[in-house]
Amino acid sequence: MKQRDLWIGILLIALGLLLLVGPTVNFSQYGWPFFVLLPGIALLFIALTTTVSNSALAVPGTIVTVIGLILLVFSLTGHWQGWSYAWALIIAATGVGNYLRGRATNDAALVGSGTRTALYGVVAFVGLGLFFELFVFGARSVFMRWVLPIGMIAAGGVLLYLNSRNRPGPSAAAPAGPAGRPGGLAAQEPTGSDADEGRG
Repeated sequence: MKQRDLWIGILLIALGLLLLVGPTVNFSQYGWPFFVLLPGIALLFIALTTTVSNSALAVPGTIVTVIGLILLVFSLTGHWQGWSYAWALIIAATGVGNYLRGRATNDAALVGSGTRTALYGVVAFVGLGLFFELFVFGARSVFMRWVLPIGMIAAGGVLLYLNSRNRPGPSAAAPAGPAGRPGGLAAQEPTGSDADEGRG
């Protein structure tokens, strides 16, 4: 399946779910973050399915998408004080956007810097979330319900990616020696004098 077909399928599923649950959701209270989320998804779609020149849209697309997700979570939970640490996810989103752009343009340096930025953002999100939820807000239930699972999912995804990058390829076979024998050591043929001594 082509990448464009994949993203079209994802977009159709998202729109279908939105139309399905839309009538049962109070959009005036909970649905307005989709007006931020959907443009971000549209930017990502354009960046990843059109020409390479549009790949730069992956950065703003990822940032807007993550902001939309944060707004959606906070509108559902009413935990708006979570912005005190959720802003770190915007840093992580910048890294993910640069990573996607680097993959689209085959820029290894951009892929590496994007990965590091995403990792720093996730670490900051989890660390600040621990501090604010446990020591400032004292809302351990909210932390266990939202911050910890999201942080674990994000950290696990980053670790899986890093593991896939650092996994060594299949070991190369031992080079053959000059005489075509394995091990790279050529077997010495007996010289004439050695043969004479053997017969003697």
